[in-house]
Amino acid sequence: MAIFEKLGFDNTNLCGFFHELGYYLDFNIFNTDDAAKLAMQKSLEKEVFNYINDLLNLKKPVQSIDDIKNLNGNFKTRVSHSLKAPFMNGVSDIFDGVTDQVIKGHAFHKPGYWKLGSWKLAKEATAHMTEAYFSGEKKIEIMKTFFPETYRQFEKTLEESLYEKSKN
Repeated sequence: MAIFEKLGFDNTNLCGFFHELGYYLDFNIFNTDDAAKLAMQKSLEKEVFNYINDLLNLKKPVQSIDDIKNLNGNFKTRVSHSLKAPFMNGVSDIFDGVTDQVIKGHAFHKPGYWKLGSWKLAKEATAHMTEAYFSGEKKIEIMKTFFPETYRQFEKTLEESLYEKSKN
């Protein structure tokens, strides 16, 4: 980040750049095989379900997308409202993708977006996690709170890849 600070850029203005960088990293470093993509998507799903179950304290826990679709409207609204805090755009967007657009915070995509192309959720999550990684502690802490295992694996993969590239 030091070079951006020297150029006088406020890193909040660079979030879009870091997000797009995430797509590049996804294509070149992350999710290079279907097993890795599936593992990331399953991890995100589990963490979204865990968050919803913890927030709502349901008698019958959410265990599938169908369970989320069948939630009472008030429960869906409660989860959606919990994703509308500042710096939550990445989390909100990932929830939108995992829940098949049932749960929406303040950031989401138009209907049908998540059906375009293969592994859309893994690609979008990588972009949001890259944005958080380079944007600073606030977004990193939010990602770690909502997606602890997925974000840990993201950091590990990124740092290992950067280390390997630095040796060349």
